[in-house]
This record gives sequence, structure tokens and C-alpha cells, in this order.
Amino acid sequence: NPQTSLDDYTQSAIAEISKYYKNVKIIESSATILAKKPGSLIVYTGKDRNSVLVKNLEVWTIDRGKAYILAYKAAPDRYHKSLETAMTMINSFKVR
Repeated sequence: NPQTSLDDYTQSAIAEISKYYKNVKIIESSATILAKKPGSLIVYTGKDRNSVLVKNLEVWTIDRGKAYILAYKAAPDRYHKSLETAMTMINSFKVR
């Protein structure tokens, strides 16, 4: 919906995450900047459909009615191993 606000989208995204993953624990939820636009960032753990524990970082923004979502997903014990690389990639994202 082109009229969806970032706050509304964030609430919907968190609700969807809670439907897809079991035992979701939100570790961080904060405002951020993505592609020079206001965005949201969330870090959480949960069990996927195969009951495998995962740790995910998702960041999104809305521009001209389109949501742009970037995600970094890893096993919790490997999450920090590539986090810096993932953040470099996320921070390089541009919307044209």
C-alpha cells in the first residue's frame, strides 16, 4: 500500500516474523537510516520451520510506496563472524 507508514510497516513486519518463527526473542528494535532514508532495524532469534535456531538482522525502509528489505541471517554462534561484512553491504545500499 503506497500510504503505509514506516511505523505501520514495522509493526506488520514484526507480526509476520512472529508467525514464521517460533519462540521469537527481539534483541534489538531501533530506528536507523537505510539508503539515506528513515528506516527500521530489528535483530531477533527464533526457530525456523525445521526447529533450527537462527539469529537474524533485518533492516527496511519505504520509498515512494515500495518497501526495501535487507536481511542477514546466521546461526547464533556464527552471527558475529560476518556481521561487519553484512553491515558494510547494508550501508552501501542505494535507492535510485
